[in-house]
Amino acid sequence: MKGAFVRQILQMVPLSHSLTDNKVGGEKINMEPKDWITLMSILVTLVIGITTLIISIRTNKKSRFVNAVTTERVKWMTNLKELISEYLSLATYYDDKPFLSGEEQAKYFERLFYLQNNIKLQLNYTDSKDQEINELIDKINQKIIGLYKAKKIIEKKDTVPKEELEKAMEAVLKEKEKEFTKKIKNHDYSLPNLFEEIYSDSMAVISENFRKQYGYAGRDELKSLTDSLVNKCREYLKFEWEKVKTEAENGNVK
Repeated sequence: MKGAFVRQILQMVPLSHSLTDNKVGGEKINMEPKDWITLMSILVTLVIGITTLIISIRTNKKSRFVNAVTTERVKWMTNLKELISEYLSLATYYDDKPFLSGEEQAKYFERLFYLQNNIKLQLNYTDSKDQEINELIDKINQKIIGLYKAKKIIEKKDTVPKEELEKAMEAVLKEKEKEFTKKIKNHDYSLPNLFEEIYSDSMAVISENFRKQYGYAGRDELKSLTDSLVNKCREYLKFEWEKVKTEAENGNVK
């Protein structure tokens, strides 16, 4: 653009004429060499001024774009930080944290899943760092659901999943097969009594398994998962902040 503009300006100058024998409007005029030098200086200054103006406009446009993108990313990071902070406040286990019930429990899980989905929408599902955060949140939610489920089963306020009951019955029959066979042969009890004992023993096994899985060991695992989420999010937000600063300084938005 600059070269074309200069050529257009130079075409306006009657260079094919003698410096001292020029005509304008059919009339002969005389120009001193210094006059031509002055004219050329003005033209060069004009070209430089226009070029500088064009570059300045482009630079300002790019700067405004970079500033707009940077501002939106800072807002995004702030929003993400608030969502994760609220999620952790709900999910983190601490001593004497009460188990909720009824409407309070329903609202608790509703908010927990709302935050989980909102955080997912804020993250890039194709990036490995983002996926690690989402996977940790999935594990935390499943562990919390398991804790509530186990509490109801242990207190006999909820039905045992069929697969859990079948596994427990298999374990009981394998362990007490000889004992049950002997009692049946000796007519110690009837078949209905046998089924009742198998079911009772199976429920005891299930309760013990749930206590191990979701008792102190389960709570320790939940604490470990939430601690890992805190560390992952801290590293993630630090990385994103450094990226924003670099992009703002270099003017290259990715």
